[in-house]
Amino acid sequence: MRKPIVVVSSDEIELAELSRTLEGQSYRAVVSLSTERLEALLHEHGSLVMVLDLDTVPVDNRLFREIKERNPTVHIVAISAHSFHPELKEAIVSHIDVCLSKPTNRDELLFWLKSIFQDRPGTETGRNQESGAKDTRINRDSNRYSQGDEEMHK
Repeated sequence: MRKPIVVVSSDEIELAELSRTLEGQSYRAVVSLSTERLEALLHEHGSLVMVLDLDTVPVDNRLFREIKERNPTVHIVAISAHSFHPELKEAIVSHIDVCLSKPTNRDELLFWLKSIFQDRPGTETGRNQESGAKDTRINRDSNRYSQGDEEMHK
């Protein structure tokens, strides 16, 4: 069974939509309206992925630095309606694995989650791979990903 994904947003409607999306693909979502118990949630559930809304939850570089220092294997998926966050430059460069635009594209979110779980030895990779779909691989150093024989850029 997959480890749960921690989803943090103070927008309850968005939390419900993200949870439905995740649970519809056999992921388990653990939701939070704030970052107050974030560290405890990550630890309690052994989560490998955190989805965090940069627009509704107050965050800073220090928060991301501390999360990654204490949980180096956690992947951070940020979502935001804004394409530019100068105040989070360190976090975006060093700690956030991917930032998706709002409204969150369901297929894009699921693509990145599948990619993250495929990169993790010993984790279930999802229905698509089991049904024979093309493997997806990400080369984060070159900002490229490939699906089957196709190569794309981030």
